[in-house]
Amino acid sequence: MKNTYLLKNLAKTIVQNRGISKTQSVRLTKILTPKELRQLMEIMALEDEKITMKVTSADGLSKTNKSELTSLFYGKKIETIIDNKIGAGLKVQAYDMIYDLSVKSKIEKLAEEIEEEL
Repeated sequence: MKNTYLLKNLAKTIVQNRGISKTQSVRLTKILTPKELRQLMEIMALEDEKITMKVTSADGLSKTNKSELTSLFYGKKIETIIDNKIGAGLKVQAYDMIYDLSVKSKIEKLAEEIEEEL
């Protein structure tokens, strides 16, 4: 695999999918040279740094919260969004996952459970 373009696309895909299986990893070690594997790892690290974490809160984040998030998501860009509709708590979007820790989502889930019981 002489083409750096292919390595970049492979690295981007691996990062976006949050990894590869053991079988795929073994295949790559058979296909790529040690130099290409090192290049792939370097490109993956750069791609991972490009990921922006989106954090939504109702009132904005305190300095303490920002500091904690920065250390938790070290090396990532953190975009903060203010949305008073979530009530309290946080929504964190990382890669293709959304972790909804908002009061609004908890109330909605509780309402659904109550409705199912009736």
